[in-house]
Amino acid sequence: MGVARAATASEAARRSSPAGLLAIAFALLLGFQAIRVFTTHTVWLIGETSSREILAIVVLGGFAAAILAWPLTRTVGIRAASLWSLRLLAAAAAVGQVSAVPGIDFAAGLAGTIALGWFLAFLPALGSAAPMALAMALALDLTVRIGFITVDAPFAHHPAASAVVAIAVAIVALGAPSISRQAKQLPGWRDAWPLIGLGPGLAAFLILSGNLGQVIVGADIDFRAAGLALAAGAAVGVVWTSALIRARPAQKRLLLGAAAVVLVVGFLLFDAGLPVAGLGAAAVAAALPVLLVPMVMRTDGSNRVAPTVVSVTIGLVVLVVLLFVFYSFYGPGWVLWAAVIGTALVGVGGSLKRSRVVEDERRARRRGWPAPIVAAGLVLLPAAAVAGTAAPPDAGQSEPDGLRILTYNIRQGFGVEGRFDLEAVAQTLEDNPADVIALQEVGRGWVISGGADTLTWLSQRLDMPYVYGAAAGDLWGNAVLTRLPVQSTVHHFDNPGRIPRGAVEIEIDAPGLAYTIINSHFDHAVDGGPTRAAQARTLLDIWGGRSRTLLVGDLNAEVDEASMQLVFDAGFLDPDAGGPPTFPADGERIDYVLHTRDLAVLEVRRPLTAASDHEPVWVKLTPHALAAVESR
Repeated sequence: MGVARAATASEAARRSSPAGLLAIAFALLLGFQAIRVFTTHTVWLIGETSSREILAIVVLGGFAAAILAWPLTRTVGIRAASLWSLRLLAAAAAVGQVSAVPGIDFAAGLAGTIALGWFLAFLPALGSAAPMALAMALALDLTVRIGFITVDAPFAHHPAASAVVAIAVAIVALGAPSISRQAKQLPGWRDAWPLIGLGPGLAAFLILSGNLGQVIVGADIDFRAAGLALAAGAAVGVVWTSALIRARPAQKRLLLGAAAVVLVVGFLLFDAGLPVAGLGAAAVAAALPVLLVPMVMRTDGSNRVAPTVVSVTIGLVVLVVLLFVFYSFYGPGWVLWAAVIGTALVGVGGSLKRSRVVEDERRARRRGWPAPIVAAGLVLLPAAAVAGTAAPPDAGQSEPDGLRILTYNIRQGFGVEGRFDLEAVAQTLEDNPADVIALQEVGRGWVISGGADTLTWLSQRLDMPYVYGAAAGDLWGNAVLTRLPVQSTVHHFDNPGRIPRGAVEIEIDAPGLAYTIINSHFDHAVDGGPTRAAQARTLLDIWGGRSRTLLVGDLNAEVDEASMQLVFDAGFLDPDAGGPPTFPADGERIDYVLHTRDLAVLEVRRPLTAASDHEPVWVKLTPHALAAVESR
């Protein structure tokens, strides 16, 4: 009996070793990255040419493939199946990181998503290391994206991003055999059901507590404040999770109840848009991993794999449904409420498991605090270092001889071939410097677009302040980058078309002269002519006949369409008339810099770039009186 107890304690010590924790955490990190890669490339490779139904079927199929862990385990056993899931995670991440082909990236993301589903089903077999590693993985995922200014490592075309993925792949590949040897018994039906809560829990993370763009926009704070708040919350979550694992039953219930309250109150503060909304987001980041503990914590198990596999598959289907509804209908608030409340209920309910706690969890109570505190520090310090040095860009001045303006539909950072590359967008803008940069199709944290806040990234990269106007939900719309003093107004169209649309109106002061610039994006439907005409009338009403006004953007109409004739009849001029297509794929010129008659054009450029499926338009203007002086 004593020998058996000693053997169990020895095995528990190996399970909870720092190296084992790190390997499990990095495996989960690669899985979270795979989710973004898979959903993003599904949208850009399939979604643009397919219906929402086809898109939903493809994504649902990828996540529901977690059910294949059932026959796999029955065939090769739990240890071999868990080893395969880890190796597939590592291989998919490695292939996706070195690939420059969207189709291969899609396949790698799909493989990684399937492997994550399998590995999640085996987590409860890993003892107290599972919830601890899950908390660390959530924090590491956030740290990586803070480090690359909201961009996930698979989408950051930077040597450091490749190094991060390479390190994670190496740690997982080397640790896979020892991790798989730990996998023995899994919970029965009575104790496996809380795994369903991973669906709403991961949805809350992907949409909110792990989403910098959502917090920046929702809390109306800058990248630095959002990064510091979320990093601090994630670090607290790591320590709190460790405390829960070590707690005795009565303490466990108290800690879980407190986490549920903090999660709901934190989301209330964020959702209400209060001045402390950033603090609310930090509270969500801190409480979320704590409530995931009962979902994956090991209890006495059985040799049956069906309970955990079925429960995890249901949870991932819930995740797909929540993500699909949230992004298909542009951020309905009830989706996040469902994710938060679902996580709190399942987390607290999962603590009511009646199976006895296994030996390694009792042993965990007797261990000290250095490991979780060190882990939290490793998360917080790098994130704080990056976020803390990312100061908001400063204002400046324009050139004295005119106003340079560029309009560009950036397609959320996806180039002609469907590959995400914000650096290519930034290089295009640097090669054509402008006082005002008007952008359309600006994504600010959609999971289906890599989770990146493209506007924050470009603002930091180009050192230019921004003005943002949401159109479809909170995280997709139009923006203006400028260092000039600016006052702005955001407008939404009463005739939104197939996707909600709007405009950003700014008043700028370009040394001694005021300009009005209206940046817009019209409906794109082939039969949307009447909608675009209504949107043109709205813009003309916004304009109201003011002098020195520019109407710019992707108007999705050629010059002979009724919407454009309305604008020209109102007195706007087109300095690029007769120019080449701005949307080469269909051979259409639909992007414009239009101006009132009191402005004279000094220069027009049409840069050629593959950084988007649109081409930018660059124009330099000056008031007519100044143009006459310069001509003398």
